[in-house]
Amino acid sequence: MTHLFGIVSLAFLSLIHLHSSLQDVPKYQDLMNKGQAAIVGKRWSDAVEAYEKAIRLPAEVASKRDRTEATLKAAMAIESWHVHDKAGAPDIGKAVEKYAAVLTQGDDEQRIKAANNLGVYHCGTKDFESAIGAFEKGLPSLKDGPDATIFRYNYARALEGGGKFDNAFKQYLSSYNSDPKFLPPVEGAERIAFDPDHGTISLAAALISASLKAKRVQTAQAELARAIARWGNERESTILIPQLLDYCGDARTTLKDFDTDPVLLGALRSQQLEGVLVEIRNIYLPSCFKGAESLLFHRVASDHNARLIAVAKYFPIILNLVNQKGLDPRAPTMTRKALSGLLSYLADRFASDGKRRKEDVGGAFANEAAARLMAAWILDLTHVQAALQLSTYLRDYYSVLDPEGSVYADFLEILFDFKGGIYAQGIKLAKRDLEDLYALHRLLGDVLSKRAIPGRGEATTPLFQYKRAIEVENRIRTEFDKSFPVSESLQKAYQAAGGK
Repeated sequence: MTHLFGIVSLAFLSLIHLHSSLQDVPKYQDLMNKGQAAIVGKRWSDAVEAYEKAIRLPAEVASKRDRTEATLKAAMAIESWHVHDKAGAPDIGKAVEKYAAVLTQGDDEQRIKAANNLGVYHCGTKDFESAIGAFEKGLPSLKDGPDATIFRYNYARALEGGGKFDNAFKQYLSSYNSDPKFLPPVEGAERIAFDPDHGTISLAAALISASLKAKRVQTAQAELARAIARWGNERESTILIPQLLDYCGDARTTLKDFDTDPVLLGALRSQQLEGVLVEIRNIYLPSCFKGAESLLFHRVASDHNARLIAVAKYFPIILNLVNQKGLDPRAPTMTRKALSGLLSYLADRFASDGKRRKEDVGGAFANEAAARLMAAWILDLTHVQAALQLSTYLRDYYSVLDPEGSVYADFLEILFDFKGGIYAQGIKLAKRDLEDLYALHRLLGDVLSKRAIPGRGEATTPLFQYKRAIEVENRIRTEFDKSFPVSESLQKAYQAAGGK
């Protein structure tokens, strides 16, 4: 018992001794504040000394994270010392060692700062391989936010300096997308996209899309004009058509802009893009974005096309028939597809404007949107989404667009005629014909699900159309492509319509 008491007493005395020794240890936050004050006063030696003391604090006083934070601050202080006054500064290698230690011991936030600062240091010494290595150690800890924007920009600089241009472009673009107001990544991405040796039209198109998405229309204008000037006469310049169409929408293009806008003037001089621009110009009027009239066009070549035009007449807009020789309605050219996409884009604009302004009195905005969707489908009969959207408008605004149901009936008859024409070719059909049938049956199923036609027979039920779509899907797999996917959404739609 006495022996046990002696152990307890010794332990108690040890605790007293430890408590007494900790009273003499400076507080962690006091040292960090002292270091920060020294940094502000540019007393680099005092700052490093304060942070070093914080690093050496015992675990009972400062946590591992606290000491790692002090290590990071000490490395930054040494770097600043070298930048402002190399005389008397410790060897810069000590800062590098401390950053490396933080990369090993720190949490995600600390690792990102250490990787960024170490990477930037190596970039400054033109040691791009070491810089890339430092940044890549921080990548697993990267999260979205302002730090990620700066980190990716600096990482891109290292990659560009190391000759890894494609990856550098991706990092510049990622930094740009995360914060469009931060302009240095734009400059870096433009430098690579338009480089005489490494630049490509694909990179330029991606950059232009990013600028349009960020609503930086003037930046996109300069980039698009530059791309057209460089690649406009090459066959691959058609890759710029989506960006050209988006630009026309975002820039609120009017007819007079075709005589002054540098992008449009450049495209009109392009051997590859001139035809597209002429077509775009033909469907624009100065006030087309204000819900006014719009010029639509189509080749009158068959009873099928005549029926389409008959449906289009129900909408109070100008229908300007332009002869498009040699254009098969079932095989749209790039120009026809591009214009179809543009009209769908304009339809979305009218629809969103109507919802936002709450001014859709009498369905005026819906009328404009439906007219453009009809035109989009006229131009490209494979543009199934336009037809499906049109059916939605005919359902939701039938009292304005189609009070007697005649438009909807003609619209369905066109779909059935188109489908019947494919079946009429015989039992043995080409893969493309089967793919068209698959899309048409699905479209008819979706359309009839939105607005049923009672008493018209089995073929006008969504169940019948979905069942046929599944049968055609199986034919495609059996006859042409074993990897053709089984559509889960089609199966669900079939079951929802009553299929088993």
